[in-house]
Amino acid sequence: MLTRDFLDALVVVPVIAVFFWLTRERPATPWIPWWGVLVALAIAVPWYLVMEARSPGFLRHVVVDNHLSAFTRPRLAPDEETPLGLLGFLGLTLLGFCPWALALPWAFTRAFRRPWADARARLWLLLALWAAIVIGLSALAPFRLPHHALVAFPALALLAARVWDEAIERAPGATPARTLLGPMLALFGLVTGAFAAFLVVAVLAPGSFKALAGLDFVAPSQAGLAIFALATVALIAAAWWRATALGVGIALAATIAFLPAVAANGRTQLARAHSVRPLTAALVSRFQPGDVVMHEGPIESSASLLLVVKAPVHVVNGLQPNLAFGAGFPEARDVFWDSPRLERVWTLPGRAFLISTVDPARSVVRALPPASVHLIAEAGGRRLYSNLADRGPAVR
Repeated sequence: MLTRDFLDALVVVPVIAVFFWLTRERPATPWIPWWGVLVALAIAVPWYLVMEARSPGFLRHVVVDNHLSAFTRPRLAPDEETPLGLLGFLGLTLLGFCPWALALPWAFTRAFRRPWADARARLWLLLALWAAIVIGLSALAPFRLPHHALVAFPALALLAARVWDEAIERAPGATPARTLLGPMLALFGLVTGAFAAFLVVAVLAPGSFKALAGLDFVAPSQAGLAIFALATVALIAAAWWRATALGVGIALAATIAFLPAVAANGRTQLARAHSVRPLTAALVSRFQPGDVVMHEGPIESSASLLLVVKAPVHVVNGLQPNLAFGAGFPEARDVFWDSPRLERVWTLPGRAFLISTVDPARSVVRALPPASVHLIAEAGGRRLYSNLADRGPAVR
């Protein structure tokens, strides 16, 4: 963190400021030792200065575009990921922390409750401020990505664990077992019902999910239904007996079983469905020395292409993702092309290939002579074009 993104570490400043304002904690030296600040600066500042000397413009890219722009306006060079809206960011954060997010209302209430009589109580307050301010600032920023909330997850985990631990130990003032297990039982019941409804529709009307065409979504859904149905029945028993520890064990077991059986299976199928491998195979089987290979859109979307195709791959209209900073250097001019340069190369003698991740309605191929655009392969949301006709079979 110190050398890669020191500025992200500065998010602790408002957290500590609010903490001292609420607690009137004095002196501040035990919390922020002067020597610790000096060590952090001694490690981070030289690295930033060296990077700016080697790559002029680096500090502007990191400080202005990656950080200040995130809180003032959309970034000049955003990542390849699509920024989330406010509700989408908060909803995805809660979903990512489920089912333990259900205990957070009691966790935050417990942490913010006055008085903070001892150091332990003030530490819990600091954790609550850490989580609340980090997620709050990320939610208010105009540029939000799902992983921006991950910085708060360690604090959220400790806060939720405290609530469950006190309930298991039946400590004075602890949240009642059924108060904690009830929302979790309701969530597991809803997930079970969702899996069941999905399977019923999939069997009775198999064409209802066109977006999932070609994917085996029935088997993972059956596994998810079995996992959450069993967990729901077990949670009913745990809530009836007020067995908090048993409820935690059931939720943990269901989560552990769900990840490989359903989540990992689904991600694997989606990765295969969006893989660039079919187009890479079609390209390699046709490629000859001297052919030109181009990629329209962010090359990160087809990064494995570079592992197979040994020829230089020219990136067309791909200046805005993570490679935006490096694309501005003079030596990158022959790698990153614009539409006019592609149009010139497309009409030259010899064969040219274009892999496009852009919808045909917006693709650069619209500006090319129609007779020179030949679709060779289509798979994974990408298309492989050539300026010469192809007699081989289409790949889909």
